[in-house]
Amino acid sequence: MIVGKTVTTEFAATEPRGTKNPHDLSRTPGGSSSGSAAAVASGMLSTALGTQVIGSTIRPGSYCGCVAFKVSLGALNRGGSYDGLSQSCTGVLATTLEDAWQVAYEIAARVGGDPGYPGLYGPASAPAARKPQRIVFLETSGWAAASPAAKEAMANALARLKATGVEVVTRQSHAKVAAVEAAIIDARPLSMRINGWESRWPLNTYRERDATKISRVMLDRLSKPRP
Repeated sequence: MIVGKTVTTEFAATEPRGTKNPHDLSRTPGGSSSGSAAAVASGMLSTALGTQVIGSTIRPGSYCGCVAFKVSLGALNRGGSYDGLSQSCTGVLATTLEDAWQVAYEIAARVGGDPGYPGLYGPASAPAARKPQRIVFLETSGWAAASPAAKEAMANALARLKATGVEVVTRQSHAKVAAVEAAIIDARPLSMRINGWESRWPLNTYRERDATKISRVMLDRLSKPRP
């Protein structure tokens, strides 16, 4: 049963719209699916939907401390969401892994994936937990901007994984990981340029109606060069 609609950032982008982190009202819940994550983390809902191009489902999930399932591009049908960005996909935020999988599975079973995509595939319920033998840690371009406290927290998390027998592969230990990081170093600015190009029609429509209702961030995005 659908309970209602939660708040997102403006145009599911970067400008916040008042939602607070339920664990600390002085902190952000993350965006763009801020309301969905906050509602799940506060116990209002067991599951909620989000959308993601860059980090709009997994970011608020991590900030609010709930499960965030970002599916493969096109795996869940976006019909009716007015989400026209080519890189975007529907995701699920939930209190448990089982709930996240079940909601995604039920959507796929009813309406499939986006047109032209094979859709989500897998069992009817979440498989049993299994310890991974190996994980890859990508620093990406944002690592340089991370605070010392954030880097320390990540190092501690990786150390705990290693202590359980899980191999942690990094760019320092494996050449292929270093090659992947080099290949995607410009992915975010390129994605932002594509998003800006694809957002011209709705943003210009609203700007013509009343530009004062649009944030400075989005107006600046409209003025940037296109790919």
